[in-house]
Amino acid sequence: MAESIFSYERLRRHARAITTAWIGYWAILVCLTHSPKLPRVPIHLTKRGTIAHYTAYFLLAAGCYLSRRARVGYTGLRWAVTWMSIFAVVAALDEILQPLTHRDADITDWLADVAGVITLMLIVRPWSRANSPGTLNLETTGGAR
Repeated sequence: MAESIFSYERLRRHARAITTAWIGYWAILVCLTHSPKLPRVPIHLTKRGTIAHYTAYFLLAAGCYLSRRARVGYTGLRWAVTWMSIFAVVAALDEILQPLTHRDADITDWLADVAGVITLMLIVRPWSRANSPGTLNLETTGGAR
């Protein structure tokens, strides 16, 4: 049977690269959200910005999840709640500090950031529990725990 791309064993082999990529992505996000706006034609596409915020924080949470899974192999509920809280605070600070670089702070951007993180955690939590190292696979063992 082929090894899953998200299996603990496969991720563990690349743990350092995954963590480095996640931290690098986070650093790029900070730079992008705190660099001054470039002058542009005033086109108001509000949904585009919200989707960008949602996607950026969804991917940030995905990197965090993959890094944790690669290093430890599982993510508990406490871990998920802790990181959702950290990302919510970081997103809030991001919005609060943006006016210092002549950018606009917007509550909808923060809500999109938090929604991206929550969506990722809701997707991976049940999957992570079922695919943790040491979890007994009843189909291959032929019995109950």
